[in-house]
Amino acid sequence: MSDSENRVAGTPKRVERYGAEAVPRRLRVNKWHGIFQIQFGNGLSPASMTLPGQAVVLGGLSFGGIFVGIFAGAALALVIGLWGTSLGTRHGIPAAVGFRATYGTLGSSLIISSIRWLTNIYWFALQAIATAMGIAAILNAWLGWDVNTMGLTLTIALIHITLAAVGFGAIQRISRMIWPFGVFPCLLIIYLLATSGRPSHDLLAIMQAPAVKPGFVPVVMFMGIFFGMYISSSTMTGADLSRYTSSSAQAILGYGLATFAGMSLATFTAAYVGLATGIWNPYAAAGELATNGVAYAVLAVGLFAAVLVQNVANVYGAGMALVNVVPSLGRFWSTVATGALGLVACTMPTLINDASGWLAEIGNVFSPLIGVFLVDYLVIKGGAIDVEALFDSRGAYSYVKGINPVAVAAAGMGYAFTKAPLSWVPPQMAGFAASVVVYYVAMRLSARFSWRARVRIS
Repeated sequence: MSDSENRVAGTPKRVERYGAEAVPRRLRVNKWHGIFQIQFGNGLSPASMTLPGQAVVLGGLSFGGIFVGIFAGAALALVIGLWGTSLGTRHGIPAAVGFRATYGTLGSSLIISSIRWLTNIYWFALQAIATAMGIAAILNAWLGWDVNTMGLTLTIALIHITLAAVGFGAIQRISRMIWPFGVFPCLLIIYLLATSGRPSHDLLAIMQAPAVKPGFVPVVMFMGIFFGMYISSSTMTGADLSRYTSSSAQAILGYGLATFAGMSLATFTAAYVGLATGIWNPYAAAGELATNGVAYAVLAVGLFAAVLVQNVANVYGAGMALVNVVPSLGRFWSTVATGALGLVACTMPTLINDASGWLAEIGNVFSPLIGVFLVDYLVIKGGAIDVEALFDSRGAYSYVKGINPVAVAAAGMGYAFTKAPLSWVPPQMAGFAASVVVYYVAMRLSARFSWRARVRIS
């Protein structure tokens, strides 16, 4: 298929052409460092810092406790979920399209893509609001400006939407230029705290202090939240960003290293700030600690840079989900439509006030959905997908009127397990494990039914 054939009518020039269709193998040439540069900023974004900050300030976790919770949950999610990147590297398709092989050509659109579209919009709004709040606090402390946070949020959001509409190329070019800038604010915040001379800012004492709410239950809660976050992002975003990467090994290396590097620095910074000052927003606390214009400028510029690439990727991923629901829109116009709803969400600052609650429920929903997909794709199908059949409503993945009822039922049962009163296991992990077991057993028992997809192994 030629480039011109892949272009959707009405798509402007100089923007990415490939939406639902597979990226040609000749274009899958990126290496691990390309994925690293894009993903690294995710861990350093203000929204990503919000959760560990709230964990220690509102959740009562200790410095060590938040690291145990975050790394145990995220590490397990990445080890499992990153195998899903082969949707992009091996088949050249976005996650939303690849999920048709499991949930059906219609089921993927109605269930997976619709949910992902909404959750990515939430993440986009959360990042834009958190960035605007941080920059507004810095400008107020620095120059005494009383910035209109809503206007700043919408301005930042419009910049992100414009770049996402251009496509993957814009994300890649920007990430190459600015990915290191997100490190500087974190290092500056740590320095300001460590050199303030205040007893409450003593890092060693903070690291040794016990938890305000001792016990394993608070740790388990945040372990589950981070498992839910990263099992979905590593599988879905990982596949989307890996469509132009040369191999799964390159994608896994780049995505995994970037996630752990960014997450480590962000968690350290947010936990230190939260326990030292009682403020869960590190940038708000830094605005009170900075003493000169250079420090304020580094914080403001670094904050904007830290969130830029990741939030552009949030809109990009949401656009990919919408194009799976309405293929006739094409990637560009799907991104534009997504951005319009994202702007509406940006006018709701209450989204950030209970970030941990929102993210926990998002993890409850996605963990079983991802569990069903991974066991189907990696174990039952052995990683083999008939790409042409993904676009055939009467093909191998039509199941029952376009929906795989076993996959939907297994995911539903997994979600029910997230509501079980199990204080010793994170609900997101319980839902994931239950959906995997239920789906695997059910598909093995139902192998004789004619509606089960039989995919040729290639």
